[in-house]
Amino acid sequence: GDIYEGKFKNGQPDGEVVIHYADGSKFKGQFKNGVKNGPAITEDKDGNRFEGSFRDDKYDGEFVEKDSSGKVTHKGYYENGRRYEK
Repeated sequence: GDIYEGKFKNGQPDGEVVIHYADGSKFKGQFKNGVKNGPAITEDKDGNRFEGSFRDDKYDGEFVEKDSSGKVTHKGYYENGRRYEK
C-alpha cells in the first residue's frame, strides 16, 4: 500500500507530508485537515514532476511541469479548477 510520512492530527494528515504511493509515484507537500493545501511537488513513477500548489485538494496557482531529465515541459497556473498554460 501507500506509505505516509509526516504529522497527523485527529487521524488525518496535517502539515508537511511525504506519500510514497504503491504505484511508484510520490507527493511531498502540505496538508491541512486531511486535504492537500499549500506548496507541493508530485512525481509520477517515471520521474515526471509537478511543482505547484493545492487548495482544498485541488491544483491552485502557478505551476511548472518537468520531465524526468528536469526539462520544463509546461508552465502555467490553475484558477478555479481550470488550467492555463503560458
